[in-house]
Parts: sequence; structure tokens; C-alpha cells
Amino acid sequence: MIQAEVGRSVAAPIEVVWSKIAAFDAYPDTVGSYVSVEYLTPQTSGLDARWRQTRTVFGREHAQVLGIVAWSPPNRLETVAQASGAHYSTIYQLEAFDQATRVTVRFEVRATNLIGLLVQRPFGHRLMASTREAMQRDLEDVASAAERNAPEA
Repeated sequence: MIQAEVGRSVAAPIEVVWSKIAAFDAYPDTVGSYVSVEYLTPQTSGLDARWRQTRTVFGREHAQVLGIVAWSPPNRLETVAQASGAHYSTIYQLEAFDQATRVTVRFEVRATNLIGLLVQRPFGHRLMASTREAMQRDLEDVASAAERNAPEA
């Protein structure tokens, strides 16, 4: 398994930050790399919610189906996806302090077949460096949206 992690403090209460992270349907308007989100289940949040997201990755549009496997508002959310011989997991961890929130996002990739293993071994750590940069940009976009919606102190 290989992983990348980013984090930052957000000048907004945890409930506001959670509302931005958990609103996947708003990502095309919130996160610069997202093109579209289409729900595949009646529910749009909570355990077992699933959607197809299209985003720009390395200059090309890429669609992927994700689902929520852990949902503990407003502190923890985990999504998973399967594609290209790998299992992908993204864990969002939020911690409140004063009127701010500490957000940590961890992305894990585990090869699930021989092709995935062959790609992951020589290229995995290099791909994680650019993945970490993209994760940081996405987190900055979510943080900016949360800070715009934070109540005045």
C-alpha cells in the first residue's frame, strides 16, 4: 500500500467545514478539478451513498465511482473506489479547536491484481507526489468555501 496525506487549519467551525466536505454534489462549484457529480443512490450522504464523479486529472477528464464506507459527522468520512487494478480510500478527519477546524485528508492505494502491483511498485511513489499536490489544491478549495461561509466572530 502507498499513501499520501495533507492537512491544514480552516478558519471556520467544524460544522461548516463538514458541510463543504460532505456535499459531494457541490464539488463542481467548490473544487476546481471537479467537472460533474452524478449520484447512483437515492441518498446523497451517509453510509452507502454512491456517485460517479468526473474530474480533471493530469489534464484529462477521468470518471470514477465512489462510495461512502465510514460516516461520523462532523469528524470522519471515508470514501472508497475500485479501478485500474487498485483499491482507493480517502479518509477525511476533522478536529475542532476554538472557532477553527483542523482537517487531515489521507489517500491510500492498494493494488488488487498483478497489473496494479506492476504499476504501483516502480511508479507508485512518484504518482503519490503529484497526488499529494492535487489533494492540497482540493483541500484549499474546500477550505476557502468553508471560510467564506463561516459566521463572523
